[in-house]
Amino acid sequence: MTMRQKKKKRIEMAAVILIILAAVLFSAWYALRHENEDLTEENLLTEAQLAGMLQLNGISLERVPDSDSVYQSSYYEQLTIEAGGERVSPVLFRSPDLSEDDFYYLFYVLSDYSSGFVQEDLMSGSEDTGAFFCPVIYGKNISVIFSCRQENGEEEDTGKDERDAQLRRAFSLNERIESAILLNALGGEVREFSGSSDHWSLTLPLSYYSGKYQAGRLESESIYASGVLEFQYRDGSPNNAGVQSVTVEESVLSSEDGFRFVEIRPDIYTETGGDLRIDYYLSAYDVTILLEDGTRESVRLEEI
Repeated sequence: MTMRQKKKKRIEMAAVILIILAAVLFSAWYALRHENEDLTEENLLTEAQLAGMLQLNGISLERVPDSDSVYQSSYYEQLTIEAGGERVSPVLFRSPDLSEDDFYYLFYVLSDYSSGFVQEDLMSGSEDTGAFFCPVIYGKNISVIFSCRQENGEEEDTGKDERDAQLRRAFSLNERIESAILLNALGGEVREFSGSSDHWSLTLPLSYYSGKYQAGRLESESIYASGVLEFQYRDGSPNNAGVQSVTVEESVLSSEDGFRFVEIRPDIYTETGGDLRIDYYLSAYDVTILLEDGTRESVRLEEI
């Protein structure tokens, strides 16, 4: 082998080594970057961590600058609430995918696991703010809430269709945010249950998280659970008015008069009366459907 051939071979080997090294470094960087998606081992979270994790999960939220006039508005002043013995104000975020200026995501960040109190306090005073609040998720020391201007029935219908479309997009985004935070920040889980009766097929996906936090003598607990019951009529599509309410066994905390329904497909119904709250997972759930003619159907939901 000539000197030129040896030199050429050394160059080729060096090039191969560089390629392998670059691949290893990229893999390490990629793994480190995506490791940051998982915040489940973090006891206390920041809004920057949440926004970064959501970004890595394909959800882009932009922090509203502190200089924005909204922070000096009476609306923002009313967003300060009492939770776990401390007064806390939210950091505001917007989604670039939503064009409405009054659509905000409120990030409440607490010093302990009292985030469940945020929604209770905020919702109790919602009439004073003139805003509509839609809880997205809470857990550990954070609570995320979607907010927009409260619609007035006397307002003109100009642009109403576009706003309704934007609201539907916002609610879809809320679901994505809930799922990302539940799985990647809280370490929660989702289980799916199903069952059927003579006329109905039911599906119930349940999201659940439970955690405890202790710092010195302070110990606090955070529990989050939610679900949406979907009902499909097996023999066609009855009138929506035929379903009056639904009750779930006592282990589930529900409204006194059960769940009201809204038609989302000719043959599908979903509860809209608030989140389905549970204390813990059961192996099965017994559901009773009450129809307006007074008849009842019982369905036992079991995990799929």
